[in-house]
Amino acid sequence: METESEPYVRLATLRQLHQVMADMNTARSLADTLQTVADGVVTGLGYELACVNLVRADGDLVVAAFSGNPAAEALITGRVGSRDSWERRLSMGEHWGDLVFIPHTEGWVLDDDDVPQWYTDGPAPRFEDEWHPSDRLFAPMYSAGGPGGSGELLGVLSVD
Repeated sequence: METESEPYVRLATLRQLHQVMADMNTARSLADTLQTVADGVVTGLGYELACVNLVRADGDLVVAAFSGNPAAEALITGRVGSRDSWERRLSMGEHWGDLVFIPHTEGWVLDDDDVPQWYTDGPAPRFEDEWHPSDRLFAPMYSAGGPGGSGELLGVLSVD
C-alpha cells in the first residue's frame, strides 16, 4: 500500500495564515475587511504591494485598500479608474484560472490609462520566468456565477 506524503508547510507560514484569519474575524466594517485582505496578501503571501479596487455604484472602480507602502497608500487610496479601462485590463494578458497575468512586454500599453497604479523599482529579472517590476497580476472578484456566468464584477485585487 502506497502512502502519499503531505507537502511540507513551514510553521511560520501557518502562523501568518492564522494571524490573517484572526484579523479577518475582528474586522468591523467593509473598509476594515478590505484593508485586512490587502495586508494579508502582503504579509501572508509575500507580495510587496497589494491593492483592492471596489466597484462603485456607477460601475467605475475605486481603490478601497492598499498595503505595502504607506506613502503610496496615502496617494492612491480613494482614486478611481474607469470601468472601460478595467475591462480592457481583465480581457488582455494570460488567464491563469481566475487570475489575469499581464507581462511587462504587453502591459506597457496600460501605463497611461486612468487606472490608479503604483510601481516599485525592483531589480530586473535574472531569469526568464522571474517577476518583472512591470508585470501585473489581477484577481477579479465576482458575485455568484463568476466571469463566465451571470456574476457581476465586485472588485479586483492586484499585486506587485
